[in-house]
Amino acid sequence: MTKYVKISVLARETAKKVCRGREQWIRYLDVASRLYKYPFEDQLLIYAQRPDATACASLEMWNERMFCWVNRGAKGIALIDGESERPKLRYVFDVSDVHKARRIGKDPFIWHLREEHKEVVLAELEHIYGSTNDSLPFENRIYEIAERIAEDFYEEAVDEVIDEAANSFLEDLDGDAVAVRFREMLVQSVSYTILKRCGCDMTEFDDEFTFDYIHEFNTLRTLSVLGSTTSELCEPVLIRIGRTIARYDRALLQNRRYTINHNHTERAVAGHESDIRKERGLSDSQSDTSEQEGAMLTKYGVLRKNYLKNYRRGIYTGLLLSGELLTHCLEIQEQAEERFEVLTQQLLKNQIVTEEMKQNDPLQWTKEMNRIYQQAEEIVLKELVYQ
Repeated sequence: MTKYVKISVLARETAKKVCRGREQWIRYLDVASRLYKYPFEDQLLIYAQRPDATACASLEMWNERMFCWVNRGAKGIALIDGESERPKLRYVFDVSDVHKARRIGKDPFIWHLREEHKEVVLAELEHIYGSTNDSLPFENRIYEIAERIAEDFYEEAVDEVIDEAANSFLEDLDGDAVAVRFREMLVQSVSYTILKRCGCDMTEFDDEFTFDYIHEFNTLRTLSVLGSTTSELCEPVLIRIGRTIARYDRALLQNRRYTINHNHTERAVAGHESDIRKERGLSDSQSDTSEQEGAMLTKYGVLRKNYLKNYRRGIYTGLLLSGELLTHCLEIQEQAEERFEVLTQQLLKNQIVTEEMKQNDPLQWTKEMNRIYQQAEEIVLKELVYQ
């Protein structure tokens, strides 16, 4: 079994564990709240391998931008490389795995919300997401904003849950019942993640975060829709909170006209926090040795992969974590190419495109053939690739 296959199995096993009940899901969300810049598929694997991780980055990020070196014997956290056309892994290292170079090493910026930050953070969030009840405590107003964000978005993702409900406990429910469950789980997951990252006392919200339906998202694909949507909604909110805190602290230091070494380091790295998910790590030297080794995605396979990644994120994540993304894209690619050929032949029979036209009027023949190819491709994209 290759390392890639082992990590795919680990992802599936971890997904089964975190959806068993409230406590298991909360433990996962605690990790996700710290690593909010990573997508669900990365958060899940980091949770599986290093649940104590606080700030992760690739080897290149640590070396080239933070001037930190990986400790001897440190073990990288394996993540599935979704950007590769072949099954590969990439690796990240937690801040506890590295040490700073003398004089030039930098600490990652990990923001902590203090009492003096609350007013400016609320003002920033209300400017974007709307006003809240100013008679309520800070925590309740943050919950109000988080709930609003989740409720506004859940309808855009609920169809994915319904489409992927097969073999889960959601399968036998009607669409309305699935929507109710997904909405409640999304509202609670987004609210919990944001409040947890802000350092709120979560025991005050035990009645709000029951996660009654988490056990019904008991397949990798249904859980991926919930996890990916939660991650996508939390990330911009928490990034904005972090930036607001960073601006406030910088202004405070300037006004007081003194420098503290720790805060000086934070200012130096505030613009590039270490857990930036877009930074890519090392690829695994071992690729999948299955029958697909050497198989490459061509036009329709790449279009399918990009469509899932950009518009059906939950399905994409489920396929990626299960190690089935390449298989799926290759199958769609093969079906699309075959369908294109069949459609082209059918359309040719109904057109006046002949060998005689090709010989006598090659320019017109080329125009007619391009029109037929375009018509066939539009049908293929609609029927297979973009559905």
